[in-house]
Amino acid sequence: MPNPNFIHHIHIKCDDPQAAAAWYGQVFGASVVMDATRPSGERLIRCALGGKDGPLLIFSNPAPGLKLPKGQTELTLGLEHFAIVTDNLEKLIEKACAHGATLIGEQAELADGTLIAFVATPEDVRIELMQLPS
Repeated sequence: MPNPNFIHHIHIKCDDPQAAAAWYGQVFGASVVMDATRPSGERLIRCALGGKDGPLLIFSNPAPGLKLPKGQTELTLGLEHFAIVTDNLEKLIEKACAHGATLIGEQAELADGTLIAFVATPEDVRIELMQLPS
């Protein structure tokens, strides 16, 4: 039976892939590794976190003529959030919010000392920000 080794990418559908990629670049240091247009007319931008071999974030717009419902940052069934680890949670919260994110609830400390906070990005994606205990 095959074993999965890692998560290759997270694909985020948004109205403006260029703006979304720029936001993740400004806040998390993601760098564009590919920018293309699919035959369907969708723009697809791949960004790497932590260098060119890091995990990928992919941003694309809906195909022309396709209307999609707005994203949701409240708790639902399905994918709830993804998490990004930082060495300074307070500064990352400030940076994300300065670039248009909204803090969801309050910062919390888990039993093992991990600090967490959730933000909603400008394209309505829920992200958990984490600072692991040292």
